[in-house]
Amino acid sequence: MKTKSIQEPKSSNKHKSKNRDKESGIAIVTVLSVLMMMTLLVFGFFSAATEELKSSTYYGSSLKTRQLTDVVTNMVIAQVRKATGEQTSEGQRFTWVSQPGCITTFSNRGSDYDTLSVAKFKLYSSETMEENADDNMVDDIQEDWDKKPHHYVDLNAPLYSERENELYFPILDPRARRSTNDTNKDNVEGFNYTQTTSTGTQVPGVVLPGSDPLSQRVPMPVQWLYILEDGTMGHLDKSDTFVPGSGIGKASISNPIVARIAFWTDDECNKVNVNTASEGVHWDIPRYDSKQEREMAVKQPVQRETSRFPGHPSMVSLSSVLYPHEDVSQDKAKLRNIYDLVPKIEYKNSSASGSSSTKGVTWDTDRLYATYDELLYKHERNRGLDERQESNTFRNSQISRRKLEQSRFFLTANSIGPETTLFGTPKMTMWPTYTNTGRNTYFDNLINFISTIGTKNRKYYWQRNSSGSRHNEIYGNANGANLQLLDNYLINLIAPSNQIPGYGGSLGRKYGSGPYQDGKQILTMMWDYIRTTNLNDPYNNDQYTARGNASGHGQVAGCCLCGGTSPHQIRWDKPYLKFPRGFGRLPTLTEVSLVFKATGQRSEDGSAQGNSQGLPPGGVNVEVGLLLETFCPSHGFTKMVPKTSLQVVGGRFGNQNKEPASISINGVNIGKLVPNNKALCETSMSLKGFRGWGAHGGPRQHGTTQPVYWTPSGGNAGGGVPAGGGGLLRVKIEGGVDRQPASEPDMRVVLYDERNSQDVNNLIQVFELDFPNEFTIPMPRYDNRDSWKQTVSKARNNPQNLISPGTVVRSLVVSHSDFRLLGAKRVIENHVFQPHPKFNTNDRQAHSLVDPDGYKYTGFENEREFIVGADYTKTIEPDFPISPENPNFFVDVRGNPRTDYKFSVDPMITGDWDNGIAMQMDGPYVNRGDDGNRPSGNRNPYFDEKALTAADVTSQAFFSPNRVICGPGMYGSMSSGVQADIPWRTLLFRPDPEHFGAADQPNQGDPPDHLWMDLFWMPVVEPYAISMPAATRGKINLNTQIVPFDYIKRNTAMHALMKAERVVAIPTNAGGKYKEQNGGSDSWRSKIDAYETMKQWEDKFKENELFRSPTEICEMYLVPEGETLGTRSGKDYPKMRKFWESHRLTGDNTKERPYANMQPRLTTKSNVFKVHMIVQTLRKARSTDADKVDPEKDKPVGTWRGSALIERFIDPSDKKIPDYFNDPNMTNQSLEKFYNYRVLHIKQFAL
Repeated sequence: MKTKSIQEPKSSNKHKSKNRDKESGIAIVTVLSVLMMMTLLVFGFFSAATEELKSSTYYGSSLKTRQLTDVVTNMVIAQVRKATGEQTSEGQRFTWVSQPGCITTFSNRGSDYDTLSVAKFKLYSSETMEENADDNMVDDIQEDWDKKPHHYVDLNAPLYSERENELYFPILDPRARRSTNDTNKDNVEGFNYTQTTSTGTQVPGVVLPGSDPLSQRVPMPVQWLYILEDGTMGHLDKSDTFVPGSGIGKASISNPIVARIAFWTDDECNKVNVNTASEGVHWDIPRYDSKQEREMAVKQPVQRETSRFPGHPSMVSLSSVLYPHEDVSQDKAKLRNIYDLVPKIEYKNSSASGSSSTKGVTWDTDRLYATYDELLYKHERNRGLDERQESNTFRNSQISRRKLEQSRFFLTANSIGPETTLFGTPKMTMWPTYTNTGRNTYFDNLINFISTIGTKNRKYYWQRNSSGSRHNEIYGNANGANLQLLDNYLINLIAPSNQIPGYGGSLGRKYGSGPYQDGKQILTMMWDYIRTTNLNDPYNNDQYTARGNASGHGQVAGCCLCGGTSPHQIRWDKPYLKFPRGFGRLPTLTEVSLVFKATGQRSEDGSAQGNSQGLPPGGVNVEVGLLLETFCPSHGFTKMVPKTSLQVVGGRFGNQNKEPASISINGVNIGKLVPNNKALCETSMSLKGFRGWGAHGGPRQHGTTQPVYWTPSGGNAGGGVPAGGGGLLRVKIEGGVDRQPASEPDMRVVLYDERNSQDVNNLIQVFELDFPNEFTIPMPRYDNRDSWKQTVSKARNNPQNLISPGTVVRSLVVSHSDFRLLGAKRVIENHVFQPHPKFNTNDRQAHSLVDPDGYKYTGFENEREFIVGADYTKTIEPDFPISPENPNFFVDVRGNPRTDYKFSVDPMITGDWDNGIAMQMDGPYVNRGDDGNRPSGNRNPYFDEKALTAADVTSQAFFSPNRVICGPGMYGSMSSGVQADIPWRTLLFRPDPEHFGAADQPNQGDPPDHLWMDLFWMPVVEPYAISMPAATRGKINLNTQIVPFDYIKRNTAMHALMKAERVVAIPTNAGGKYKEQNGGSDSWRSKIDAYETMKQWEDKFKENELFRSPTEICEMYLVPEGETLGTRSGKDYPKMRKFWESHRLTGDNTKERPYANMQPRLTTKSNVFKVHMIVQTLRKARSTDADKVDPEKDKPVGTWRGSALIERFIDPSDKKIPDYFNDPNMTNQSLEKFYNYRVLHIKQFAL
């Protein structure tokens, strides 16, 4: 049987084919989908990885970039440390000064600036970071810097905010100067910029004021420094090739260029500190009599009103930045705005702007600003409150955020200057405290803390315990700490072998540092000045001197370096042992007068008057009295109630009991001067016209109606004096005096610092006096006084009764009239007192006796005006009996005219005398600090006579240590020629290159006097501890030149410093009115023209010189408004010298006061620096040479712009700090090596 295959129908086969095609398509789609998904996954993975790589790369780059800021910061710290650290080189000593962009070092070996300067350390990025001192770093600015972006970068390039339509500059906003007119109110004071450096280089990119403010530019280009991967740093040469400067690496493929940095360091002390400054309101003690002077006397600064304390950091005026070219001290609204802006200072109860407050000001509660940005934050916070509060802190203040932003280059919250000497050692504090710490006040304890440094807590301040102790405070007090400070420390600093870093020479070589030379004498007077400060502390019930009107109030015995109590008893009257002595605060003798008084007479016709019994016709009964005129050079508040006594003796040295010579007239022995009452001064101070301020004490006795020394009427002969020929009497001083050797004196006056005392332990001075052995006088006339005792009694309340026209007076006067020289001596030898110029004339009176209130006794006469052409009124004419042209004016120990001194000793030429306070006479004072309490009642405390005789009122509302003493500039009236017997020469703290105290006088290389100030300081303790051990906040650097950008002028801080100061200039011909009530002119007290004054800075910088010490401010003229500086000639400015020659009635203390006020706030060294920087990490292209940079291909991958604030500081408890007390050799070690460093703040510049 046949079978057939079974076949599918055709339609069925077609269907199967279609299904197979469909399945194949699905597979392709599936595969493609999977492939797509895998591709997407791969792309996603790679994309994520790429982003992660980019992110990690960016993070790594930013981390490396951020690390570069530490490189820059540490590089600057290392540079500062190297420049300021203690350097030694074969006994050389070094000092340094800072300025924006640079630190310069100086040695002590050399005779002028060029030979003393050593090196310059740049604080900005440069291929050479150190230069010779004579190199001019302005040459680092290249004319084509803008065409070499891989070589130079502008650190001051701004950022633009589109949202605010505003530019922000990282360092300096040029819009701080909107006008080409310096004094335009839109210009920050003292700020300017030009298109040309001092060497004539054109600076590309500078856009000056006058155009659109948004277009103003001030580029600050510095050089890029490149860094290799191994850390080697270098720069690019002209061929763009890397040149290593540090490290040993070379650029290669394996060690590529990876980064570059650029920086410039600002000196924060060239800015105004918002934590210490406010708005200064000028105040000073009155120097003459005018409406303004009387207003200042009434409106004294009250406690905590630090913006009116002379010399206080709060006297620096913020208006120089915030209200330029305006006097806001008299604008209450603007003054309040500034006071509200700054911390601590409070406007309420202030005596500024017209009030006369008698209450202390309370501090506000604001804390200090940590950074300047916090001030901006406070402004924004207050502005927000303003919208809701009626009380409007900044209402109409014009202190906008933009103003504050543009002020960054001029303001800071962090500026500190060191308080160390040029030797790098601690300074001595000018405030006295007590050995018994229980007597110290809060202020005392704070000052003590600030003045203590070192592991042994060495106290660099005077410790006192008894105002009557001349020896114990030196030799016994506090285990001799005071003596150690003097002998082991200060004396060593001025030793001739210890040349001053930065100046060469030594103060000891100039003045001598031996036991009987003026170097040690000056230091002794400075020590003594400190211990006589603060004699009326209202916070202390246990006063240094007696209280109130008690005997001894305000009196201090001058310290004496004779060896102590026991040596004093042996050495007290030996004139050849010229041990240094301080002035203290007590009377000394200035004139000794023999007064011949007719107590009765009988005329030729037999008529008689007075006590005439037994007199022959023409005879006269004569009593001889002794008048002793006193003077205290320590003039000023607090009042002094002296308790002193005296003894008149004769004989050899050491003989305290031998009687003086006897006096005979026309052969009749009148007798010896016998003591009726030894007391010169007692408790009662009821003399009419007496003022307890020191100065003139007059010849009348205080507290007694008895004469001091006198001869009984008729003498030992019991009869009268017969008439002489021609009406003249022959006076002879003879007998009772041991004249072997012949140079011994006729009499000696011994002064004691206790009443009715002849105890040698209370002996303070011995005066040797030689009257001519024989002389003639006119016959005295009877004046209705029957005895000398009666005359003295009647004169108590009326000085006119003391010397009548018929009284004969013959005086010995101080030849040169500089009474300071007497006040600082133990023994005053007989050549010092010379006969009055009229002594040998037929005039009845030959004297210059003057009372405290200026009353001149009958017959008073000066041989010459103190200041020729002054035309003084009689009551204010200074006591100046002998003319400088008289051979007796300046004599040696033998009484012969001196020819060994080449400088002038005429006070009119030297200017070394002081204006008396208010209406007091001018004279030889020592510029005592002003305790300044108001007396009881509503009397004017400086002018009213009753106010001057009232008891001091102890009011805490008027007391502050920083008001009493501003700083060492107060030493300017110290005599510098006590031991050398040079009158009218004081320490020079003002410009006068021809003065003995100037630099290079009297010999080339001798240091200037103002360097004495470098040894001392006054810590600032209000409104808070602005000072700290070895440093003070808010200091302003004298070196304003900006390196290398000297086309930018920033003198703003100096303007702020000078703004509240005044220059007093009293015309020479004003002697007839300047001490009369409202007779003076307010225009004599002028503002300082800071622009004219600062021209001297430009002259100095042009010579490539810097200020080496803040005391050099004393060499700069302060130009009054309305005057011009003129052109420099040699070391002087003749126009300014001529100005002062026409204002000779201006005393030394008055001329130097603005310098004394400014010096404590100045520095030439900074402890705080702000580093402005740009750092970039680079990616080196493979296609470029490894050691070259191609700006088109080698691109930055990370950039950071901003700043870092660094501070150098010292730990006062560091155990390694030398003990300068016990080892004089330790002064060869500086504190500089004990400084540490810290970074205070880092800030990025970004919108």
